[in-house]
Amino acid sequence: GTVHANTAFLAPETVKTGATTMASDIWALGCIFFFVMTGHFPYSECPNQLAIMHKLGSGEVFDLTLLDNCSKTFGDDI
Repeated sequence: GTVHANTAFLAPETVKTGATTMASDIWALGCIFFFVMTGHFPYSECPNQLAIMHKLGSGEVFDLTLLDNCSKTFGDDI
């Protein structure tokens, strides 16, 4: 089938195979949580969608250091 998604929310296996599964939906949900917590899309350091797809296909993880500021933003609520 055709994948309709924000590239930053695509699961690595979806980039590699084009298939979507419940696991890829859970990955996308985690990416949404990441955006809510940090204010940044996953792979926001990439200049374009092709660079994002390359990182996903090669298994590179997005910048998790952005989560370091969550406790400053949300305090002890998280």
